[in-house]
Amino acid sequence: MHVNRMFSKLKSSSGSISRLELILIIVISIESVFVVYQFGSYLVHQQAKGDDALMVNTADSVARINSNSGMNCVVNDCDNSKGICTHHYDEGYVGYFDNNSNTIVGTLPSGYNEYTEMEASGITYYGAVNSMVIKAVAKDGTVTLSWVPGKVN
Repeated sequence: MHVNRMFSKLKSSSGSISRLELILIIVISIESVFVVYQFGSYLVHQQAKGDDALMVNTADSVARINSNSGMNCVVNDCDNSKGICTHHYDEGYVGYFDNNSNTIVGTLPSGYNEYTEMEASGITYYGAVNSMVIKAVAKDGTVTLSWVPGKVN
């Protein structure tokens, strides 16, 4: 009997939605929108991380093809056949991946990373979005990639 009286207080006498039901509907709706927003944000971040990883894979392939698997200069169209290469430093042959043309260039391009956390050659790098570029170094038959700060516009 006591239980029936408690449930009767939750019911509206007119048969419409009670205040408690209205409040719960609003709260559940707001929570649902928040969960959908968080999930969408998560997917956008995962896509950005995946795009950066694909750029690293592309840069690695281009650098290996250009350098004959790390034996020559990594920069596209570098005339290394005469033994004169302006891209050779103590650390090896150095170039930077240009994501617009999908080539390795000798000059530092503007940043193009899509996420704040990038990985290359097993090392994690951190930087603001659109501030980092991929650096390719070829030396003694190996190609090493890293994320470095790009050109500031």
